[in-house]
Formats: sequence, C-alpha cells, structure tokens
Amino acid sequence: MFDQNYILNKYLIKEVKPDEEWNFFNNKSRNKSIFCDIDFISLEKNKKNFFSIYKNKECVAKFFLLLTNEKKIVLPDELIFTPIIYRKISNQTQSSLITEKNEILGSFAYYILKNFDEAKFCLDYVSNDLRPFEWINFIEGKKLFSICQVKYTQIINLKNINSDKISDMSLFKNFSSRIKQSIKYSEEESLKVIEEYDEDFFVDTLKNTFVRQNLKPDFDIIKRAKTFKKLRENKKILMFISYDKNKKICFSLFGVLKDKAIYLHGGRSKDVKGDNSLAHNLFNSMVFLNKNFSVETLDLEGVNSPQRAFFKAGFGGELKPYYMINFKKK
Repeated sequence: MFDQNYILNKYLIKEVKPDEEWNFFNNKSRNKSIFCDIDFISLEKNKKNFFSIYKNKECVAKFFLLLTNEKKIVLPDELIFTPIIYRKISNQTQSSLITEKNEILGSFAYYILKNFDEAKFCLDYVSNDLRPFEWINFIEGKKLFSICQVKYTQIINLKNINSDKISDMSLFKNFSSRIKQSIKYSEEESLKVIEEYDEDFFVDTLKNTFVRQNLKPDFDIIKRAKTFKKLRENKKILMFISYDKNKKICFSLFGVLKDKAIYLHGGRSKDVKGDNSLAHNLFNSMVFLNKNFSVETLDLEGVNSPQRAFFKAGFGGELKPYYMINFKKK
C-alpha cells in the first residue's frame, strides 16, 4: 500500500529548530553533506524551515525547505541541492532499505502535496528512485510531480588509494592519460601541496577566475569565505594549496564530514596554458583526505558544464544523476 492514509499514519513529519541535534543527525546519516550543515544552510537568503520525519517515534530522516511565502517552495541560491537526509542503519537489508527510502520519499511528497501550491526542489544522488512521485501522480490521477532537470555528479572511491606508490594505486590506474601526465609533470617540477586555509588567497583566486572567464559569481564570495572559516574551526572545511617554490599557484577546497567529502571550489592564480598544477593538487588532496582524515568517498560536484566535466572525467569515478523536481497543484 502506498496511499496517503497508509504513509501518513506510518510516518509523522514535525517542524523542528535548526540546532546541534540537526548537525549530529546529518553527521551520522547515509548521505551526510556539508550542504546540510546548519552553518552552510545559513548562507541561503530565503526563509528556511526545518523538518524531521518520524516512524514509531524514531527520527528516520530530516529535510529543509526554502520558501518565498507560505505556499511556495523555491530552489536554493547558495547550495547545489536541498536533499532528504536518511538515517544510517547497520546491517539493514537491501529490501528494507529500498522500502524505507520509498516510504520516506512518499511522506515528503505527501507533505508538499498537502501544504503547498507549488514547489521546486533538488534532491541529491542518493534519492535516485523517484517512483514514489510517479505513484502519487497515479493515485491522484494528476501529473503533480515532474522532473524538470537532471544534473550529474561524479563519485570517487578513495579506498582505491591502496598503495604508497602512485603508479600502483587502483585510483591512479583509472585516471585518463592526460591527468596522469599532468601529475607526472608537476611531480618533476617539485610542486608542494600543503593543507592550510588562506581566506585571502581563496577570495582573490576566485574573483580573478570569474574575471578571466568573463562571468559574474552566482554567490557571495566574501560571505562564503567567512562561513568556510567558521566551518574550518571544526575541520569541516579543508583547503589544499599548491606552492611553486614559495609562491601559491592554485588550491582545492572540500567540505568534509567523517568518511565523506565534497569538492566545493578550486582555482589557479593565473590561467597559464599547459599548467598542470590543479590536477596535481586535486590528486594529492585525495591522498591526504584518505590517509589523514579517513575519507572514503569524494563527490566531485560540478560536472555539468563542458569544461569542468571534461577535466573531472579524467579522474575516473562513477557518474551519478540527481534530480530537480517540479510540483504544481492543479
């Protein structure tokens, strides 16, 4: 059964306050993400409402919504997505996991159907089974929910860093020949990669990058840098800077929660043709994340524009879709 009465009798959704309990749940969840950290969510200008989903008085999931008014949910400006955060249970069977995810997604969809007139929201790649939306469309006899856009991200398994010798790593073997050569050339140039947070270098490099590309930033660089500095204090943000002798030439920056990391930003101080430093930096960052912070999964978010997709495809990994959903009550 998947009708509204069955789902809403089994699952209860309550609005909650955004406090440390929220972060605690996120840190232990199946799809923990820096985008769901309270400090990161605070970057969003729109009104934010936070919710917990309960089954038998136990919290099984959380989500937040961005609202322009009481009846309309909008997409984020500062975040990639607004996911449902699912609890993680040890030794849960595959059948039980699929059933619970579908029912949680169903309770979320019915909540939107009951309380809003229109909505747009973007789930992460863990919410990859969208049948509950189609089931509700079928039951209601209307096309209430629809996919309005599909985006992609790339997932790297850092457990493939399984050797101290670069050429023997399973990770390295899956790189493209172009990326392998970039790393080799940078090693020969004796570039050094150091983990440190430099707010000024982050801001200046990003600003210069947007100017070189003749683009306007779609987020507040200064405000984001201040938030990163705060998250850095709890080791939720790690930044890796490449040095050519004593000169900083590029960086990669990650959001890190336990065994998962997401690539947030990267850039070079100058756009020099034939510069291999960013590929070298990203590879060494992966090694550091795995060996020093026990990170097992890296999300190379941002593989939707041609240039970024081409660069990041060279690091191998698994391509994952994630979906922007449109809802309109008719």
